[in-house]
Amino acid sequence: FMQFADYGRAEADVTQELDRMRDEGYLTPAQRDSIDEAHLVRFFESDIYARMKRSTELHREFRFLYNERASALGFEGGDRVTVQGIADCIFVEDGGLVVVDYKTDRVKSPSQLVERYHRQLEIYAEVLSQSFGVPVREAVIYSLYLDCEVVVGLAKQGEMC
Repeated sequence: FMQFADYGRAEADVTQELDRMRDEGYLTPAQRDSIDEAHLVRFFESDIYARMKRSTELHREFRFLYNERASALGFEGGDRVTVQGIADCIFVEDGGLVVVDYKTDRVKSPSQLVERYHRQLEIYAEVLSQSFGVPVREAVIYSLYLDCEVVVGLAKQGEMC
């Protein structure tokens, strides 16, 4: 849903957007029926979504390929590594980038998400900062299961739920 949804339509009416996505083949009927609409409604009411809407530059499903020395990314050895990824959402705020990664993991606490994904987001921040030529000021996990945003790594980290 988060990949293909029209966020403006979804904000106005999540049910209608889910039905459109099913009708146009973005979701199977089974996928459509398995989505808990209440979680989506809470996302579109969240602070992070409001920040996205205010941004003058927003990228969804931003694909990147980056070649770097392994040691520059915190790995052992002098070889070069290729990092390939897709950032769920990137937006510009206060002269820097905010990277948002959506997660659906069924966890008990935001700290579990930080444990699992902090390294991924640190690497994304490094790569995206290089790609855009501006610093990543914040990396955020938005947990659709917990209905909250969690700031990860960089200058501040912790629970916001």
